[in-house]
Amino acid sequence: EDSRVPEPESRDGETGSAMNVTIGRVVVNNAVVDFADESLPLPFVTRIASLNGTLSTIATESAEPSNVEFEGKVDEYGLVRVTGFVTPLDVSNNTDLAVVFENVEIPKFSAYTIPFAGREIESGKLDLNLGYLVKERQLTGENKIVLRDFELGDEVPHPGAMSLPLGLAVALLKDPSGKIDIDLPVRGNLDDPEFSYGSVISKALVNLIVKIVASPFALLGNLIGVEPDELEYINFPPGRADLTPPEMERAQKLAEALALRPTLILEISGVIDREADALALKTERLDAAVESRIEAESDEGDADYSGRRAQVIESVYRESMVPDPAALDALRIEHTSPETGSFDELAYTEEIRRRLIDAEEVAEAELVALAQARATNTSEAVLAADPALAGRVAVVDLREEGARDSDETVRMKVSLTTGSENNADQE
Repeated sequence: EDSRVPEPESRDGETGSAMNVTIGRVVVNNAVVDFADESLPLPFVTRIASLNGTLSTIATESAEPSNVEFEGKVDEYGLVRVTGFVTPLDVSNNTDLAVVFENVEIPKFSAYTIPFAGREIESGKLDLNLGYLVKERQLTGENKIVLRDFELGDEVPHPGAMSLPLGLAVALLKDPSGKIDIDLPVRGNLDDPEFSYGSVISKALVNLIVKIVASPFALLGNLIGVEPDELEYINFPPGRADLTPPEMERAQKLAEALALRPTLILEISGVIDREADALALKTERLDAAVESRIEAESDEGDADYSGRRAQVIESVYRESMVPDPAALDALRIEHTSPETGSFDELAYTEEIRRRLIDAEEVAEAELVALAQARATNTSEAVLAADPALAGRVAVVDLREEGARDSDETVRMKVSLTTGSENNADQE
């Protein structure tokens, strides 16, 4: 409408090569746009129908951009809307557009996910809220993506596809209503010879997936306001499999987080620390035997517990070790003060006790049983906190770890999976 194309003039009034163009307004009414990308393994085709809208005055002699407002229909029930402003002949210097897609069927986008990650899309719907601001050839993009009822499909080999744990990433992002909500900001310099909007988006998406999968408990922790290690580790005193009250709270928080991500599976692998756990088991076994013997041999009302304990430990030593009276005599001398002649019975008894503990052996079966009990007790605590998680908590193979926490507790690391046989979908 109202288009004017004046005769170009040079500065001296004669006809020249420079030309100013003014187009009053562009109106689109009930148009159809077909888009196809046949460069992909599965050609991508979509249609925008019932496209209506306007592009306001375009004037090459003015710095004022043109206002844009378009709306159309995507497939049967999808919507696309474009608003903002753009300088049509200089889009890289003054553009601010908002592009909104609503209720778009996702499976057709398999044409893009196969080259990207080697996976089809089984089902789902997509909402996009995209903001593109370009000033002086600097791109600032804000991409808000909502996927509803999103399900991955089959693997499709593709030479350029990256090995990405998409299954786990989807499970970590999907909320109880089946919705995935992603913010994906992008930045770029249009003058960069290596700049490509598609590659920028791909890189941002890959970084997001890698970050999520590398630190899944950070995402879960954010959901309920706790630190990642409050969910990722359950701590045990050496030699014990019971959950202390703080660890029961961790189990409860873990259940709370899992409830918010209904397609995740928690895997619990029992853990042992051979040095710490073996020492604790040997100590517990000896002390229990000593206490039992004290109780059996003590007379009612016997108040000399320390003396009885020393006698019992010495008797156990004589019965358990190779008889060597000279060794005990040497220990007595060692714990007798040469100045006063006083005998330190407690230190003498503890030295014998340490030697008895060192001589004890712990069978492999005991350590395995300890690890299994830790995993089982943790599983039961999580399920007690939320019985609805039944079927989503699995006890898996033994894991041996040598590291202890700063307070000398044994740390049992839990992990997350989607239950897929594909190792790439596991953490």
